[in-house]
Parts: sequence; structure tokens; C-alpha cells
Amino acid sequence: DEDTQGFDSEATTTTEQYEAQYISRQKHFSEPALIVNICYLLEKICNNFLYESIEWLTTMFTCPIHLTMNARGEGIERAWVPEKIREVQNYLLEHYHGQVQATFSDSSRSKAENCNLFGEVVSVERFNYALRLDIDARPTYSERSLVKCANELIGTIRNGFTIVGLQGACVECYESRAGLGGFMECHTEWAEHMEKDQTRARIMGHIWHEGSNMIAETWVFKKYVSNPSLLLEDKEWTLKLLRDGNALAYFPLAVSYGQLPSSFGAIQKRRKRWMKGGMQLAFHVMKHVPMSYFTRYFHCWAYAGVFAYFVWFPTLNALILFGFGVIGRKCQSQMGSVFFLDPDLTEAELKGVNGVRILVWLWNWLGPATLFAFVGVVVGHFVNTLAFWHRGKFVNARKGYKWFWLQFGYIILDGVSLLFPLVRF
Repeated sequence: DEDTQGFDSEATTTTEQYEAQYISRQKHFSEPALIVNICYLLEKICNNFLYESIEWLTTMFTCPIHLTMNARGEGIERAWVPEKIREVQNYLLEHYHGQVQATFSDSSRSKAENCNLFGEVVSVERFNYALRLDIDARPTYSERSLVKCANELIGTIRNGFTIVGLQGACVECYESRAGLGGFMECHTEWAEHMEKDQTRARIMGHIWHEGSNMIAETWVFKKYVSNPSLLLEDKEWTLKLLRDGNALAYFPLAVSYGQLPSSFGAIQKRRKRWMKGGMQLAFHVMKHVPMSYFTRYFHCWAYAGVFAYFVWFPTLNALILFGFGVIGRKCQSQMGSVFFLDPDLTEAELKGVNGVRILVWLWNWLGPATLFAFVGVVVGHFVNTLAFWHRGKFVNARKGYKWFWLQFGYIILDGVSLLFPLVRF
């Protein structure tokens, strides 16, 4: 394996020795040095999930892995922490020969503070790039291929922004026991990270940090710190980059799977936290961030989000429940058609109100054009999804036709639900 050529991890006994040997190898082959950062909430009873994740990551990467940890509780409630830290550190050193370095922050109470701790201790002189992953991340790419792509794309200019990092796709790892609710959540996250992020990247030239599966130049982690008072600290971290004209490029081929919430209640809890965090961040942007060329898309997102939450969604729900059927029946009875209206008849009936002809033209032509464009985008995304399904990237390599038809049926039902308000009357 080229990734391990000239590298003997068994000969190292400390993190310093492992790091020195790794950097020596990278210099010998004239390749950039990478370090992986993982945040973890230390558990009092059992940390088997940590060990399972480290086992996976050490088989994927030969570079040093920096684990930043914190724990719940205050004062006497944290008396168990020192012993548990020693247990974890001894386990990591015994099994991974210094590849994994664990650092505990006694003052940290959030992932944001753990990320900031990594930024404080990482060496810009020794490492060119840093990869941030969640503890449940299961990347599907190799270390060498990721660094190669980072070398090619970082430093380029897109839409006026300097690319300082790459954001890969973060999708959910489906478990059959999660049932239909878990599949719907997997599909929702798939659409968000494989379709919507693709659209955002094409329009803006960049996307925001998703909290995991992001590689950037090491100095970025030192210069830009996360705000622990915000629920969506990764989005606010992106905003700090944008204000300086820096950005993350979207790199969909770097797919990483994450753990699916164990129950429908857990899924709802996570969605509620994301919605609350989105509104919190939107008001933060509107109040504290000046409008500029580099932040214009973020401001548009903030104002659109507030409008959608307080105006659009309540109005749409009211129309779905009460309005569309009444409107459709009235158009049908008075004008003989729901979808195409006669501008002359409409204007006569409404006694020549100014602007009716324009409104009718918009209804007759712009509405169908928008619908056809939407259908075209959905079809395009579906074809792209099929390509990923064929390559084994959807619902963690389930390539059987059962999963294909389950996804296809879900998309059809999703489309029918959009047309339901037009036909319910």
C-alpha cells in the first residue's frame, strides 16, 4: 500500500515519535502533511463507541489523529473524569502506537470549544491540512486521494472567494431496524447534502461548513474560532470565513456516512434543534453582520429563512388546509378552467381592474414554466441519485432493487404531495 510505504507504526511508542516519523515520510515523498481532528464527549460508563470509531479511522488514515474531549457535569459530578482519561489514553497508546493523541479540556462544554482547542494546539509549521470529522463519521475515501484533491482545489478563486477548504457530503448511515421513518430521514439528508448543496455551490461558488467531513489549510483552524453560544456554530464559523473573502468548495465525491438517530423521537429532537439554531443564526446575521459583497448570500438566506418561518410556511399551511380547494372551485365555476384563464373574460368580470391581464398572463405561463423547471430539476437530481446508487453510495452500499424501488416510490409520493393542493378540490 502506497499510503504506508516507508512507515512503521509498530516502531513508535509515543505520539511525538509517531508524528515525527509521519512528517519525515511526507517530506521524503514531497507530499503535504495531514492531521485529523475528532471531537468526543467522554462517557462515564462505556466508551466502546469511541474505540470502535478510532479502529475504523486508523484503518483509513495513517496520519496523526487528534482527539479533543470534554465531559458533562460540574464540580464533584466530574470526579470520575481523571481516571477515565487515563483509561482512554492508555488504550489508545497500547493499540495505536501513538497515532491517536487525546487531549481533554476541563473548561469545554461544547463541540465548538473542542474545535477551538484543536485550533490552539495544532502546528501550522508541521501540518499543511487538517480534516475535521465527527466521532461517528465513516469516510469512504482514502487519505492520499483527499490530500491530492485538496492540493488541486485549495487556493483557487470561485465567484470572488478564495477557496481555503473542501466540504464533502455528509449523509446518514441507514439501519434496517430504523424502518420507514429512518429511511425518510436518510433521504432528507441525502437530498440536502447531495442535491441542495450542489445547487448552492453552483449559484454561490461555495457552501457552508456542515460540522464534519471538511478539510482545510491548518491556519484556517487557528485563525477562525467557533462561537459556543450558537447552536449552529459551524454555519457561523463559515460566515467568518466569508467576511474575509475565504470560502469552502463543495466536493461531493468525498462522502462520509454518519450515525442515524436511533428513534423517530430522536430524529424530531434533532430537527427541532436545527430549526431553533437556524432562526438563532438568522437573527444573529441580521443584527450583527454588516451586508457586504462576501456576505450577501448569507444575508439572503437569513432574511428568506425568517420570512419563510413567520410568513410563508404558516400561509402555505393555511392554504393547503382551507384555501386551494375553495380557489379552485371558484375558478372552475366562474371561468371554466383552473389552470388556464381567459384574460378578456376575467377583465370583463372584474370590471376592468388595472393589471388583471398581467396577473392572468403570469398565472397562465409563468406558473406552468416554473412547474416544468421544478420537475426538470427533480428529474436531474433523481438521475444523479441513481448514478450514486449504482456505485453503491446510497443507503450505505445497499444496491438491491428493493432499495431502488423504495427510494423511487418515496420520491413519487413526495412529488404527489406537492401537487395535492391543486387536485384536492
